[in-house]
Amino acid sequence: MSKGAGRIAGLGLRLLILAFTWALFAAHAQQTAEAAGGLSPACDWLGNGRIAFGYRLDAPPFSFAEPLLPTSAGCGAAQQREQKDKSELQDNNGRERIRQAICRPAGYSVEICRLIQDHLLQICPGTVVTWKPVTAGTRFEALRSGEIDLLCGTPTVSVARLREFDASLFTFLTGASFICTRDSKIAALKDMPNKRIGFLRDSTTESVLRRLLREANATGYALGSVPSYRCAFDLLRGSGKADDCKWRWDWGDTPPDDQRDTTTVDCFVGDRDILAYYYSNALKESKEHYFFEGTYHSLEPYAIFLRRDRSPELLYHVNLRLVQMFRRDPKFRDSIYSIFEDYFGSALMSDHLRKLFEVQRLPFE
Repeated sequence: MSKGAGRIAGLGLRLLILAFTWALFAAHAQQTAEAAGGLSPACDWLGNGRIAFGYRLDAPPFSFAEPLLPTSAGCGAAQQREQKDKSELQDNNGRERIRQAICRPAGYSVEICRLIQDHLLQICPGTVVTWKPVTAGTRFEALRSGEIDLLCGTPTVSVARLREFDASLFTFLTGASFICTRDSKIAALKDMPNKRIGFLRDSTTESVLRRLLREANATGYALGSVPSYRCAFDLLRGSGKADDCKWRWDWGDTPPDDQRDTTTVDCFVGDRDILAYYYSNALKESKEHYFFEGTYHSLEPYAIFLRRDRSPELLYHVNLRLVQMFRRDPKFRDSIYSIFEDYFGSALMSDHLRKLFEVQRLPFE
């Protein structure tokens, strides 16, 4: 073989190797793009191209499950099934798939997150979105573990939570209030002696409640937690018979041994607007047997929580869409005011909530 022929052969071999290498690279790039849902490079801040929203099943009108069809059954049962821990959320994948097939997340907070979802899909087509149910006890662990990326529902913003998670602009402002049985003769915090008081487990209500009781110089009460709002109203009605739906003594005057884990409470303290919803709906046939105090004893803002290890770009887009909702500009569809009207009906928006939205109409530039 001549030297010229050898050089040509060598060049051809190098070109063949280069072409083969490029083919491997192109195939890898295609697989990566498919794994990321076909996202453009401008959306690489979404990581793997997937995003999971967490929502509560038992916190209407903020977060709950509703039937996809008027004749669908099972969503009510899904709301009542407030799982005790994360393992129970995953203990029956088949049943969960059936529930998701006939129900969908709904509520004031969920609708806000749904609009954020639509915004993300618009700027990053191909993003894979999932919605996962969480409980009051599992919601932050799901966020911490990466099971979900954004937490919707009724999470109160606190300094302790901001140490571990990112939070959006405020989406609602509520406060602690209470509802009691008429038989308990409780009309104020000072009337709590010898009563069983319940609060939502794994929530900020406990610290607020203890402060309020100290300020009222209330004594002689027994304070205990319950796993969900639905359980709380079952306990008020004296029908909390499920093993995972009981009042559990935590603090205060020690009750007798046979009353440390009971199926009734005299009074329940929680977020005022959720209590008002249950009072108007779950107890509507027997309101005369209950006293809803209705005062805001604290001011607690809700927000959308995000994993701290998520890109700051995600938090930016969440807040950008919220600012658009806070404005009354016709070019931004679905304002926060229309969402409020959809889920609170004729209820008047409080002055402090209206002011909260107004001060968050941040300038875009």
